[in-house]
Amino acid sequence: MRYLKIMGMGVAATTVMTIFMLLAPFVGFPKMNVGELIGAMFGDSEVLGWIIHFIIGAVFALLYALIFNGWLPVINNTFRGALYGIIVFVFSEIIFTLINLLGHLDSRMKENMAMMIFGFMLACLLYGAVLGTLMKHRKIDNGLQREKKDFF
Repeated sequence: MRYLKIMGMGVAATTVMTIFMLLAPFVGFPKMNVGELIGAMFGDSEVLGWIIHFIIGAVFALLYALIFNGWLPVINNTFRGALYGIIVFVFSEIIFTLINLLGHLDSRMKENMAMMIFGFMLACLLYGAVLGTLMKHRKIDNGLQREKKDFF
């Protein structure tokens, strides 16, 4: 049940991130249609691309809860989440580069690449900040951490 709640937080953070990306063209950023981009790899199914986008957001939330929330050395919940957003951004850019190398980007996307990357970085920071704010600093027992005992 706890994992479903964490995944729900990931979907909520992904929703805020997605709203930012969809509104970005109204403030001067290029169109950032992640559903279209991911869907291009799956037979041009934009709906499937959006579904995968939200699943990825939920999986990243699980990774944050199980590993990064207790590991990142930041006291403030929102800033810890934003730092995680940078990690998500770097990972996403590696995947984005692979998508580009496979030829799934059209020339329209390549024209505004620098602004698109900057906008996506802001979206990932927002995703992480929302996730950190929702999740707070909770340690989930994943079997990897052992209890420390004081001898004094």
